[in-house]
Amino acid sequence: MRGKCLIAAFMLISQGTLGADTPATSSFTYQGVLKVSGAPASGMYDLQFSLWDAPVGGVQIGSTVTKAGVTVLAGQFTTSIDFGSQYPSAKRYLQIAASPAGANTYSLIVPRQELTATPLASGLVLPWTATTTAATGITLTAQLAPLWGTATNGFGIGVYGQNTSSASGAIGVKGSCNAGLGVYGEGGAYGGRFSALASNATGVWGQGGTEGIGVGGTGMTAVRGDSSFGGTGSYGVYGLSHSTNGTGVYGEASAGSVAYGIWGRSTSGYAGYFGGNVSIAGTLTKSGGSFRIDHPLDPEHKYLSHSFVESPDMMNIYNGNIVTDERGYATVRMPDWFDALNREFRYQLTVLDSLDSDEFVQAKVVREMREGCFSIRTSRGSTAVSWQVTGIRRDAWAEAHRIQVEQWKEGAEAGRYLHPELFGAPASRAMDAKR
Repeated sequence: MRGKCLIAAFMLISQGTLGADTPATSSFTYQGVLKVSGAPASGMYDLQFSLWDAPVGGVQIGSTVTKAGVTVLAGQFTTSIDFGSQYPSAKRYLQIAASPAGANTYSLIVPRQELTATPLASGLVLPWTATTTAATGITLTAQLAPLWGTATNGFGIGVYGQNTSSASGAIGVKGSCNAGLGVYGEGGAYGGRFSALASNATGVWGQGGTEGIGVGGTGMTAVRGDSSFGGTGSYGVYGLSHSTNGTGVYGEASAGSVAYGIWGRSTSGYAGYFGGNVSIAGTLTKSGGSFRIDHPLDPEHKYLSHSFVESPDMMNIYNGNIVTDERGYATVRMPDWFDALNREFRYQLTVLDSLDSDEFVQAKVVREMREGCFSIRTSRGSTAVSWQVTGIRRDAWAEAHRIQVEQWKEGAEAGRYLHPELFGAPASRAMDAKR
């Protein structure tokens, strides 16, 4: 077992006043991390523990305790050790040897670890309490976990902290670490669960450094917020930035063409609602579109909506009215950026004859778009003409991102619908159905 090292041990030291009726034994719980060649070990291991009176050499105190078949998961293991009453005021040092289960090839773990627990503290059997008037009721010190608890019943609590003070800065449980994790939790259902009971309280609050993260997470759902309260002020996830150039909620997806930076879904309301300007630096893909405003004639009770004008091309539309000269000619001048933005022009001309004269007046384009201008002619001079010109976008972004009018559904999208109910398919076949 070359390259094997054991780090991070658990031992209790109590500086509080324990109840006299607290049961105590000489057995204590030991938690450690076992590594092989620098990597966390996993599997079954036999462990030997012995007690010594010196960090090197010295005399062994009592007998060697062998723990066979200890489960090591991701490097971590927990076991109980009982050396009997071997804790006088003199220092004691723990020596550990490890072997794969049944192999009987033990390797010593060096150096030995000093034990600083007293028999009473190492033998605590929960529940127990400590009462003190000092700022800290109990101070515990160890290399890995100075405070550690185990609950074996279905509703037990391993570690519990409570602060009954009404001060806003009161803390029930606090953990701090210079480089690692201040508080670490691990569970089959929840690694950590936090509840705030006051009506305006916060269940989880995180604060990061200048470039850090206040609340982070990993997993199928890295961060989830669930609000069960009714009303317009209820939020599953609420993001707020006070920075001049900050972002209230930021989402990013970097894997695959059907990954989503931010995904919203609603069966009855809005999947996303924005109360201000919206800027999109890419392509907006939608099943339909419209504007909706308060109705100009009845803004208190009605909306007014208009649909977008769509085309398979990236088409721009320009229009206006012009009056030809006495000879029937007129030139329409477009903005100076027109040629740089558009190509492939189409024209429509309509003669305006509010007098409804018997003469049928014709209009035609006599000079197509060139240098931002096109010219028209009417069969009668001084005639009003309504014109419309369309052009296909030719700017750099449009040339690089042409819309693919028809395309195959691929990957996770294949076999699914944007609107399955319109084709007689079940809701489970929707693009946004849980997969």
